[in-house]
Amino acid sequence: MRFIPILLLLVSCSEAESSETQSGSPTLTTSSENGPIIFDGLEGALDSWEMVREVEIDFALPRKHVGNDSDPVPVDFDFLGAWEFNEDLEDPFPAFIHELQGKRISLRGFMMPDVDFENITRFHLIRSLWGCCFGAPPRLNELLLVNVRAGKGLDYTYNTIEVTGTFRAEFIMEDGIIEDLYFLDDTDVLELDEFDDPEAPDMFDPASMF
Repeated sequence: MRFIPILLLLVSCSEAESSETQSGSPTLTTSSENGPIIFDGLEGALDSWEMVREVEIDFALPRKHVGNDSDPVPVDFDFLGAWEFNEDLEDPFPAFIHELQGKRISLRGFMMPDVDFENITRFHLIRSLWGCCFGAPPRLNELLLVNVRAGKGLDYTYNTIEVTGTFRAEFIMEDGIIEDLYFLDDTDVLELDEFDDPEAPDMFDPASMF
């Protein structure tokens, strides 16, 4: 499945370096945690990962922000989850995900507690409560395991929250099970006075359901 808008953004927004090979075909170079990745032509860059949504992604976001508390990288679940995860790859993460490693990022979503509903220090952040409870469950790259900054236990809320934390992407499989791909450490959590669920019906009242 190929989406040309995604490819155009990859070329124009990621500040990747283009050059000409001896045969005259363009090559594209981008960086990852494991060093430079060189694609043989634009088709190779597009085929390096499978996109599952027709969304426009600014691949240069990690380079436009410092990635600290004063200037975290603002991402969303499209940025984190629009690519197809392939567990058969030793390193399944696209280069633009690697560029978030160790940076402070911020995004909005909803709290899904693991066990406790009071004094919560760890929970999963998801795109949609409605979608998780009444629709399709999120894919592995559509949720983050959030570790709250030390000493800041939280009570559960169904309202939209904004989190800012240090991003980690890790692919660990034990006994054929992958628990999480994304982690946020030392996370600050801000509860917003709204329920802005992109998948919930307009007349849905979260207070009556959660």
